[in-house]
Amino acid sequence: MLTDSGKLELAIPRDRQGRFDPVLIGKYRRRFAGFDDRIIALYSRGMSTREIAQHIGELYGTEISPDLVSAVTDTVLEEVAAWQSRGLDSTYAVVFFDALRVKIRNEGLVSNRAV
Repeated sequence: MLTDSGKLELAIPRDRQGRFDPVLIGKYRRRFAGFDDRIIALYSRGMSTREIAQHIGELYGTEISPDLVSAVTDTVLEEVAAWQSRGLDSTYAVVFFDALRVKIRNEGLVSNRAV
């Protein structure tokens, strides 16, 4: 099977009647799109590799190893390092709003207004 992180060798059990259906990857599928993206999304939210493996197990009812999660997340480490070491602009425009909230009487009603 071809994945975003490279070629993956699958060992799918066979039975005589051909009734076995894989859970994550359907029969005769050569590419599983989106699975790696889900792992990377969980990793970017701060989950550890074991937590991701457990979460994927709960979602799909199958087990994956933390080593597989590490292999998938290693594909984006170069992009993360490049983003962290990118050059910054010399100036950034910043708009700062500040106000003092005071009670003001207007037409017989008292309301809070920003001054």
